[in-house]
Formats: sequence, structure tokens, C-alpha cells
Amino acid sequence: MRPSVMRSAAQLLRRRNYSSASGQQARKVAILGAAGGIGQPLSLLMKLNPLVSSLSLYDIAATPGVAADVSHINSPALVKGFMADDQLAEALDGADLVIIPAGVPRKPGMTRDDLFNINAGIVKNLCTAIAKYCPNALVNMISNPVNSTVPIAAEVFKKAGTYDEKRLFGVTTLDVVRARTFYAGKANVDVNTVDVPVVGGHAGITILPLFSQVRLGKNGVEEVLGLGQLTQFEKDGLEALKGELKSSIEKGVAFANANAPDIRFSSFQYDSFGDSLADTGNFPFLYGNDSREPALRTPYGETFFRRATGRFSDGRLIVDFIADTMGLPFVRPYLSGRTAEDFASGANFAVGGAMALGPDFFRGRGVPMGDRMHLDVEMKWFHDLLDLLCPADRAEGVPVISCVA
Repeated sequence: MRPSVMRSAAQLLRRRNYSSASGQQARKVAILGAAGGIGQPLSLLMKLNPLVSSLSLYDIAATPGVAADVSHINSPALVKGFMADDQLAEALDGADLVIIPAGVPRKPGMTRDDLFNINAGIVKNLCTAIAKYCPNALVNMISNPVNSTVPIAAEVFKKAGTYDEKRLFGVTTLDVVRARTFYAGKANVDVNTVDVPVVGGHAGITILPLFSQVRLGKNGVEEVLGLGQLTQFEKDGLEALKGELKSSIEKGVAFANANAPDIRFSSFQYDSFGDSLADTGNFPFLYGNDSREPALRTPYGETFFRRATGRFSDGRLIVDFIADTMGLPFVRPYLSGRTAEDFASGANFAVGGAMALGPDFFRGRGVPMGDRMHLDVEMKWFHDLLDLLCPADRAEGVPVISCVA
């Protein structure tokens, strides 16, 4: 969204004087993902906004504390914090504006597919709730990849019969802000006098600033003009972005329309063989650097997103690669860590892996080996417990069992 449009909208609302203090219509804003790195400063800004009379802060964890801190700001908006699925309806009920920074940011080692696999399900379920509890709300989508999450939201709203193209926005202000700043620095002019149109999407080559269309002026945009003559470089860039942007949009549409169960963060059940103590970063956090446990000593007792480095390994496991290949979300941490962001990527690492080969193999080569921790034993446990683990859909698991057994 262009800054000029945002300014115009704010000016319009001020002229209409929507504020609970003046007795006019109240405005409720809901932020979904309010405890995250974007959600917290965004919540602060919304609390300072005089047009907001009610502020709902929602996240899966830590929201009460964030809401308490934000509520101390001396501005009229009333702040309430909501947490977990059972409070989502109340958080959204009657909202006029919903802003969605929920999900995880892209971190080192993560591909765009990794990001999509995690955030797509989050966005789909949140938008399903929006369609039910505040169908007329304006929806601002911040969750990445925006090129795909906006189409997901659109498809969800279409299915619910609440879609309005004028009420769904992908937030790409960051691209416009950067373009204006970079141009002003290069041209050595006041950034406040610069307006740079940015077209396309919000990832990689789909972001195309049109520097040939820059307008300078202290009054900003006074009228909406069609794009003038583009440079050849910009024309080439425009053609290059179309394919990738189209692919991202289609990916979001396909996900929203897939005949798959709705997912809330990660609700799938995974069985990982060989990684007997697969964890998501909580084991070292709970037990510290215990000198008696090799898995907790460096370099393996550290959490980072990369490939495994040994039997006591720190990196992506089989279960992560399976989830990635099948387009399923990563297994998320069962504890939140020191902060909600510590282990947010959901990538697992093994703090003690089982042997793939049975003890007979090692004994035949003169290597003493116990009988308990090897893949054959884990497969037997799985077969013994299969009816308990998934009695309703055992047939779906059989091909996988046959494949790995």
C-alpha cells in the first residue's frame, strides 16, 4: 500500500471524526500475532492511534503480558489480550480492522517453501475465523510470503461468501519506504519530498520500484496519475516478475482449495524413526549444559537451522525433510523456549539418535552393542502401538510403514 494512500485514508477518518470520546462510532482493531517481533511494536503504534477505540491483541503465547504493557500507554484505546484457539472468536468479534503479522519470519537456512509450509496453514485458519466473526472487517496481511498468503485469504473469504477485493490488502509498505529512502540518498534530496511507485509483489524480483516515475514535491501525491513511459530496464523487470508472481499466487490459491484438513500451526502427527530423542530446542533449555550428557555439550548442544553434524546432531531431521517434501508444516516446539521466537522455525534436532542397524550386525564384527536402541526396535514399537496412535486412518499409514520397514 502506498504511503500517500495511507495518509489519505487517515485524513479521511480524521475528517469523519470517528472516536469513542466524541460519541461517534467506535473502531475496533484486532492484531493476530501480537506477541511477535512485528506484532509488539505494531500494537504500540495502534494504541497510540487516536482513531482506535478498542484494541484486541491475539497470539498463541505471551499475549497477556504484551497486552498489559501496551495498556499502560496513556491513550484512550481499551486493550485486551487473548491467547490460544478458544479465545480467537472473542478477539475478532466485531473488529473493523484485522492486521495479521502472525507466523514466523524467514530465518537463515529457510527457503521460501519452508516459510510457506509453516505460515500458509496459520493464515488459512485465521482467515476462516475472520470470515465467521468479523466478515466485514478490513484485513491487512503482513504474514509472509505475502504473494501467496493474500491469495489464500481471498480464497477462504470467497468460500465463505464474504470476499470483497476492497477490504483485503497485502502490506508491502516496507518496499515503498526502502525505495524512497534509497532514491533520496542517491539523489541527495529530502526523503520527505520523494514518491516512488512500486509495483508487483513482495518478494525477490516481484518487487519493482519504478524510479523513472519518481515525483518530487513537498505536498506529496495530489492526484492519481497513470504510469508514464518506463525505461527498458523497468520493462524487462516487469516482464520478469510476472511469472514468479503468478506462480506465488497460484500456490496460495491451490493451498486454500486443497482437499486437506485445516491446520492450526502444526496439528499433524509425525512418527520419526531413528531419532529417539528428537527435540526442537527445549532439551538443552530445560537441562542446561549438563557435562554428563554429550548431546548437551558444544558443538551439539546448540540450536541453529542447518544440516546434522553427527549422531548427536544439531540440524534438520528425517521428519523435517518428510514434512518439507510433502508440503506439511514443520513440527513446532512443545515449549516456547526463553521467548516465543527462540525456536519458532520448528526445525528439529536430535539430542540422541538410535542406530539404524541391529546389534547382530555389530556383534558379528566384534563390536559390543546393546539391544534396546536401534531402528528394528523402534519399528516394532510403532507396529505395536499403531492402533492406539491412529485407529481411524491406519490404512493411510500402511504404505509409509511398508516403505521404511
